[in-house]
Amino acid sequence: MNMNQIETQDQLTTANGERALVDIWRREIDNAKNYHEKSKETAKKFQEIYDCQENENNNADNYPIFWSNTQVLKPLLFSKLPKINIAQANYNNDEIARVGSELVERLLNYQLKESDAENQIEKVRDTYLVQGIGIPRIVFIPPEPLEIKTKVKKKIKVEKPEDDNYEKEDETSKNDMKEDAQEMEVEEEETSYDVDESKKSFTIEFVDYQDFLKSTEKEWKKLRWVAFRKYYSRRELVEYFGKKGEEVPMTNNKFEYLQEEKEDLYKLCEVWEIWDKENKVCHFITFAGDGFVLSSEEDGYNLKNFFPIPMPMGLNESSKLLPLPLYRQYKKHAENLSEIDDRIASLIKQAKFTGAYTSFAEQADVENIMNGEDGQFKPLKTTANIDDARKLIVFKPLAEIVNTITALRQEKLALKADIQEITGLSDIVRGYSVASETATAQQLKGNFAISRIQPLQKEVEFTIRDTLRLLAELAVEKYSIEELMELTGLKIHDVERIKEATQMKLDAQVQEAQSMLDPKDPQYQEKLQMLSAQAQAGYKKTMDKIMEDLKGFAIEYKDLGKLEKMLKSDKLRCINIDIETDSTIKIDQNQEKADRVAYIQTISGMVQAMSPVVQSGVVSKDALNEFIIFASKPFKVGRNLENFLRNNEEDAPDAQEMLAQMEMQIKQQEFQLKQQEIIGKLQIEQQKVDIDKAKLLNQQNEFESKLEFEDVNRQADRESKRLDLKVKAGTEIVNEQIRNANQPTQI
Repeated sequence: MNMNQIETQDQLTTANGERALVDIWRREIDNAKNYHEKSKETAKKFQEIYDCQENENNNADNYPIFWSNTQVLKPLLFSKLPKINIAQANYNNDEIARVGSELVERLLNYQLKESDAENQIEKVRDTYLVQGIGIPRIVFIPPEPLEIKTKVKKKIKVEKPEDDNYEKEDETSKNDMKEDAQEMEVEEEETSYDVDESKKSFTIEFVDYQDFLKSTEKEWKKLRWVAFRKYYSRRELVEYFGKKGEEVPMTNNKFEYLQEEKEDLYKLCEVWEIWDKENKVCHFITFAGDGFVLSSEEDGYNLKNFFPIPMPMGLNESSKLLPLPLYRQYKKHAENLSEIDDRIASLIKQAKFTGAYTSFAEQADVENIMNGEDGQFKPLKTTANIDDARKLIVFKPLAEIVNTITALRQEKLALKADIQEITGLSDIVRGYSVASETATAQQLKGNFAISRIQPLQKEVEFTIRDTLRLLAELAVEKYSIEELMELTGLKIHDVERIKEATQMKLDAQVQEAQSMLDPKDPQYQEKLQMLSAQAQAGYKKTMDKIMEDLKGFAIEYKDLGKLEKMLKSDKLRCINIDIETDSTIKIDQNQEKADRVAYIQTISGMVQAMSPVVQSGVVSKDALNEFIIFASKPFKVGRNLENFLRNNEEDAPDAQEMLAQMEMQIKQQEFQLKQQEIIGKLQIEQQKVDIDKAKLLNQQNEFESKLEFEDVNRQADRESKRLDLKVKAGTEIVNEQIRNANQPTQI
């Protein structure tokens, strides 16, 4: 038992103020380092083995089974960012919870796009597979202050220059000089600072296990503190911590931070960022020199569980909250496999057709035996007999070497099979199968492999889900409701004000139109009803568009305060909004198609079975919608489809609305009948006018025809009389000529 054990943290020091904080946290950090020492050494060693096997240019002696298995597991555990699936935690029709869940979903999608989340999570996954622990954290990056310089004009008094012979004698003369002073306008530059709140950002960062410490409790919920080690340059110290950053000694260098033994020009300072959950304070402390408290800030993240990290990957399986790397399960097998592989490589190098011969043998005979061509025979020069000549050459025992290599290869295969059994990586996962195996046998092997890997997948999925929950919690805490609306595109409708403004506008238009009507008009009442109906139709059209928007990503202005309260409150947010993620591994397309087909078959079968019951009135349409929504819950059908199903419920009017609609329809029908009657009368009057007009046109045509006929007859008479006169004149001339011809000629 440690005799230096204490009961409270205050007993760690007798100093006060910042010196006490340095002493307390120096002891806490040293104690945590001792607690994590062995696990960190193991993690560092395994990382070196993996890096050595991953480097193709190295001359590593280890067989790269560790690297190979890790490469196989990587895409099976994480290959893409998950689709965020945020929905109402409770199955109800709360519109505020529905809008809030979609707002958080859009916000997270925006944050993931703006950050390097996928790359950071890949690093977390890799260290989990290699070192047995993966640590993601969320970081809030506040906007940098903007320096604003403005020029301001100021007036200053400038005294007139004094005369050399002028002497100040009394106070009166001094006052006179002040009155003689002149005012001059000068321009000065003033500097002010402002902050652009829209520039704030939130990111997910990977944390190396070597730079992470925590208190020594055995349960995550009971941890008192966590700490992150960082290294700052002098410029960064001054930038982040002001004047205190100028006093801190620099005791580390860059390559020491990178765990490389190289000389470096610039020094760094090791700083521990300590999140003290008991006191809700975040300390930045360096133990360089005598130690300095660079900063102590109150809880700036305001997270429910205080820590800016979820439980790291891999700690859930340990009773001591220490990593248990997967490689340790088959480390001995991997070392034996490396040894066997080295032996095989060595024996292959030795498997050469070589031998030796005695000094009594002729060198020419040995060369002829060893280097002869096919079918070539040469005479022996040795004086020994044939039997003795065969004994002069001794060959390397290749058969024994080959048999040893074969046995070692069999052992190598057996070791690899053992490693696959330990890790759960069967042949079907690696993509190999035996041609004689049936599809069912291969499916069983695949299911077995998936069942072995599934715990690792769940560990990654749960950590990513918890990280996204922290990111969402931090984002809604730091963003104002106005910023959330701007980032997510949330629409706000002040329904009451829109109703009032729309009604006032329509009333004014009706009154203006009514003033233009003649009260003595027989159709005065019908026209008033028509104006009222048109106003009601316009009002309904305007409000229907607003209510349709509210079924989507929109909210009433009066509910905005409730939405903000729900988002900012940890309790209300957890009750109303459930943040989950889809799978982070690549989904089989055939399986996805099968799921969709199964969903369609389920819904279509339910609708066909329930349709007769709905038509008979035993079950209402609302109940059928509830059944469909209930059956859709296990399937990821999407928010739009679920909202559409719910909106169908809201579109069904109640009894009063139905009566009002019926009365409105009756009034509209009566109005239409009256309108048709008026139109009919107008049409009859128009027909009479058209008939009279036709009669007049006919009479006019007859009169014009008569006049034309009489003119033609008169013209014919005139032509006839003219011809008669012409014929009569011609006849007279002819008779005169005949009479002249019959008279006798006188001599």
